[in-house]
Amino acid sequence: MLINQFQKKSVDGRKVVYFQNRPARLAGIYPDIQTLDGAGGDTSTAANVDFQAQMERLAERTNNFFRFWVIFYSNFVNPGTLTSPNFPGYPDCKEKDPSLSFTSEKVSWRERYSPFKYQNKKWDLTAYNDDYFLRLRKMIETAADYGIVVQLTLFDRCGTDALHDCTRWPYSPWNAYGANPNNVNGLLKDPVRGVNLFYNRAIKGVSPGPPAKSTTLGDIQDAYVTKVVSETVEYPNVMYEIMNEPIHNPAGATNLELTQESKVRAAWAAEIVGVIWDQTRGNRFIFYNDHTFPGQAEAARGQDIINWKNAGYKNYAKLDGVIFHGDIKAFNPGKLAASIRQDKIIQVSTDTHTDEGQDYNALAAKNAFDNSMIFQAEALSLGAASGIGSVSPPPTLFKLPPLVGKWVKLVGQPGPTNLPHVMHIQNANGTYADLNQDTDQILSYGHVVRLDTKTISFLNQGQHIGTFAYAFMNNGTDLIQFTANNVTQVYRRVDVNDPVWRFLGKWERVSVIPADSQILPFFACFYVDRTLVARLVSDPSSATRFTLTNISTQTITLRNNVSSGENVWKYTFSGDGKKLTLDKRNPADPTKPSNPALIEVLQLRA
Repeated sequence: MLINQFQKKSVDGRKVVYFQNRPARLAGIYPDIQTLDGAGGDTSTAANVDFQAQMERLAERTNNFFRFWVIFYSNFVNPGTLTSPNFPGYPDCKEKDPSLSFTSEKVSWRERYSPFKYQNKKWDLTAYNDDYFLRLRKMIETAADYGIVVQLTLFDRCGTDALHDCTRWPYSPWNAYGANPNNVNGLLKDPVRGVNLFYNRAIKGVSPGPPAKSTTLGDIQDAYVTKVVSETVEYPNVMYEIMNEPIHNPAGATNLELTQESKVRAAWAAEIVGVIWDQTRGNRFIFYNDHTFPGQAEAARGQDIINWKNAGYKNYAKLDGVIFHGDIKAFNPGKLAASIRQDKIIQVSTDTHTDEGQDYNALAAKNAFDNSMIFQAEALSLGAASGIGSVSPPPTLFKLPPLVGKWVKLVGQPGPTNLPHVMHIQNANGTYADLNQDTDQILSYGHVVRLDTKTISFLNQGQHIGTFAYAFMNNGTDLIQFTANNVTQVYRRVDVNDPVWRFLGKWERVSVIPADSQILPFFACFYVDRTLVARLVSDPSSATRFTLTNISTQTITLRNNVSSGENVWKYTFSGDGKKLTLDKRNPADPTKPSNPALIEVLQLRA
């Protein structure tokens, strides 16, 4: 059963992405992996391809999101260089040296880098490249290991367009024009561009079989989408984008023609959403890249989405978000049409406005986060990635496990003797707290701002960032060492099956029954050695110590360390574990409340 790790919530008239009940901030550069070769280059195989280096570049800078074109036109032919082009010049796009479009092992780029099967110098749009999908899955899996979300772009308008570029339509898998077509399916037959035909799902084609049979463009598109989604939907870090920059080209000359073209695209996209949703059932986000009127004011953008809703095309409610391209450092989603900002998650990208600068991408990311938008930088540089990661608050960390848990520092460690005995509490949403077991005070609290495979950085309540190297010990995840300033401290994970685990932390008494009780408000600190220290809020120096002598599924027994008297309390936790109710029981019969009754309600503070 699929579960979406992200939620879509309505907040102040907007649709916002949430993660573990907190707003999620997603942003990143492109990791330069469009060939899916990984660190090993074009000799890598599906069995040994390695994407760790590329993902670590992003994770080290707290980038947690990128788009990936499943069909990428630049993968199919080598244009050469500016000084030594591989084509005579558009529209003469015959390769001067076809060997440039082969790997070092003499494999055609069109065979290695396409999701479709390529043989005998032609693609079959009804058959698939198994090796490609194995490497695609490995890439997504590695991204998940680093807490990075991958948005798969299923189709690309630019690769089916002319744009006076030999690398696009002339070498597109969808081009079947002329005596030497690129595919065996007879789709699509246009001498200049295929984009205008691409939205006509009724165009007839051929599935070569065996046996050969008639098919349609829509059937081939649907089968391809089904293939991509079925291969990737199991990964919780996947989202889907229907098409990159879907427009007609050249655009219609009149407003009436522009509107009709927009409706054609919307109706086409509605069909694709249905194919995706049949497999995701709403548990993976689906986005549409609305490229109408790029560069114009926000109020003019999103015409495909507006027409989709107004025309009543199907599957509108199953579409989760809309993507806008351009210079977005000041993009204001509040100026979009009300139906867009109220119905859809907003994602922005600097595609068509490439800027590798650190400062620009910091500004763009901050604007995106301030306005609850996802941000994709059309950039590859570490400077751009660092700009995104420098924003405060930074992109959300999605990969804290196995660091999540409650940890206690081991006693008797070498090194300085004046370091406090600390319990470290790391929550899955990135927040943390360090409780000093010597003073029962919260030393530090805040949230994790950066995490990679070797270091972790915490932003504390004083806005100071502390960075530690960390490493798990003994080939497990129950002992961890943190090192900073040449001092190493070792912590042990508290077993979640330990009965005391749910009690651990610092609690504040927030209410009492009867309300006129003479017991003053207090803090209660529970520790893994089964001690409890209660300190008055009004006088923290006044401490009463207890020992938890028994913990059952319903009651705990506390012994006063001075008087040795024992009391039994019935306990209940709230659903989120952050509220603890203690009901004092009759010492002669713990099934009955004490007389007089006493109920203390405690709220978790750390």
